[in-house]
Amino acid sequence: MLLLLLAVAARGLGRLVPSVPLAPLTLGLTLLLAPLLRARRVPGSSEPPHEVPLSVGMILLGVQLEPALLACLGPWAPLRLVLHWTVVLLLFSLAARLWRLPRRTLHLAALGLSGCGLSAVVSAARADPSTRPAERDLALAATLTCGALGFVAMPYLAQALDLSSCALGTWAGLSMPTTAEAVLIGAAHGTTTLQIVGAWRLVVNLLQALPIVLWIRAHAPAPPGTPNRPLAVALGTVRRVPAFVWGLAVCGAFGFVGAFSAHERAVLSHVTSWAFLMALVGVGLRLKPRDLLRLGWKPVLACVLTWALASTLLLLAALPDAG
Repeated sequence: MLLLLLAVAARGLGRLVPSVPLAPLTLGLTLLLAPLLRARRVPGSSEPPHEVPLSVGMILLGVQLEPALLACLGPWAPLRLVLHWTVVLLLFSLAARLWRLPRRTLHLAALGLSGCGLSAVVSAARADPSTRPAERDLALAATLTCGALGFVAMPYLAQALDLSSCALGTWAGLSMPTTAEAVLIGAAHGTTTLQIVGAWRLVVNLLQALPIVLWIRAHAPAPPGTPNRPLAVALGTVRRVPAFVWGLAVCGAFGFVGAFSAHERAVLSHVTSWAFLMALVGVGLRLKPRDLLRLGWKPVLACVLTWALASTLLLLAALPDAG
C-alpha cells in the first residue's frame, strides 16, 4: 500500500512538472521521503517488498514480447551475454589487484554488477556461510548505487548520442545491474525499447545460474556430504532462480505466438508500468547513502568505476546499432 501511494504521488507530481522525466522524479521524491517515513516507523518503509511489484511487472512484460525482437537480439544473444560477463569478471579481477582489495569481495560485487542483480548476490552469499556481512552489504550497496547512477545518466546519454531503440535496449538490458531501473529506462524511451530490454532481461535471468555456479565453485566450498554431481549442482542452482523468471518465460512464449490481442497488450502495459513504478519506489526506499559511508569509500568507488568502464565498453559495442 505504501509503494502504491508513493507511486500515485510521484505520478501526480510528474503531471505538475512534465519537463522532468517520471523515473528520476520518482526516485528523488522517494529518497527525500524515506528518512521521514523510517523516523516515524511507517510499516514497510525500512524493508519495502519491492520484489512483489517487480515480479508482477516482469511476468506481465512477457505479454509484450514479439517475434520482431529477434532481429535486435540476434541468434548470438546468449554468447553476447556471456562475453559481457567475461569482460566484467576480467575488469573486476584487475580492479582487485590495482586497488589491493580481496578478489572474493569484488567478485561478489561483480556478480550483481554484471546485470544479474541483487538476487544473484543474495543467492551466492547464502551458499557460503563464511561470507561476511560487510562483503554482502558492499555488493548490495554497489549494485543499488550503480543502478541509480545508470538510471539517471543513461537517458541523457542516449538522447545525446541519438541511440536507437535497439541500441539503448541492448545497453540498458545488459549493463544495468538491476532489472527495475533497466525496464524503466526502456519504458521512458518507448514501447519498442521496453520490449527489447525485457527480452534481454529474460535472457539474463534465465542464464544467471551460470555466473552464480562459477562464484560458488570458486569461493564457496561445498559442505561435507553435499552431492558434487553436475546434475545435483544444476538442480540446486535452478531452485535459486527467481520465480518471476519462469512466469516471464511462460507469458513471453504466449506473447511470442500472438496469444494476446492489441487491446489486451495495451491494458496490461498500463498495469506493467504501474508495477515497475511501485518497484522503483521500493528501490528508492532501500537506498541509504549512510550505508555507503559505513562501508568505506575505496571499495565502493572501485566498484562504481569498474562498472562504469564495463558499461562504456558495452555501449561502444552497441553503437553500430544506433543508426
